[in-house]
Amino acid sequence: GNAPSAITVGAVKVQNTVPRDDDRIADYSSAGPTWYDAYAKPDIVSPGHNIVATAARNGYLYQTYPSLKADDGDYMLLSGTSMATAVTTGSIALMLEANRYANGYPSHPSLTPNSVKAILQHTALSIHDDAGIEYDSLRKGAGSLNTKGAIDLGRTVNTAAPLGTMWLTSTPSPWTKIGSDYYSWNQTV
Repeated sequence: GNAPSAITVGAVKVQNTVPRDDDRIADYSSAGPTWYDAYAKPDIVSPGHNIVATAARNGYLYQTYPSLKADDGDYMLLSGTSMATAVTTGSIALMLEANRYANGYPSHPSLTPNSVKAILQHTALSIHDDAGIEYDSLRKGAGSLNTKGAIDLGRTVNTAAPLGTMWLTSTPSPWTKIGSDYYSWNQTV
């Protein structure tokens, strides 16, 4: 996705722990810039490794890779940026729902695609490599997906605010508590 308005998502390996400090960008996740027009991509990174997904029992993956079957066989453990994109899409759905509920949708418009992208990027969290060095923006985009932060910020956006006025109905704290740890939002777009 090199369209400026498209949301491109890199994949993160979460280590099956609650804290985010041990999350790492997956080796198979592509880095930017885009080939032809040099856009900085991905826009964000999201969990995409060993994601439990529904399985098509007659499908190629199910038949060819039985080691990927999870639980009772109706699910598989899949990895890739396509899985990270699905996780991000679910987070966007939750953010849109929170915004619509707070704004009385359909009497007020929904968030625009560019607003959704900006909220995801603004609320993203830092992500570091094994040496504790933050990944550069061509690997991590704005940072790691922060679903709770995106929901919290999305809920405060007044989509009916007149041009030139404040969009936010309140100012959420620019951090998110995950487990017992507090993580600051990157606040970049």
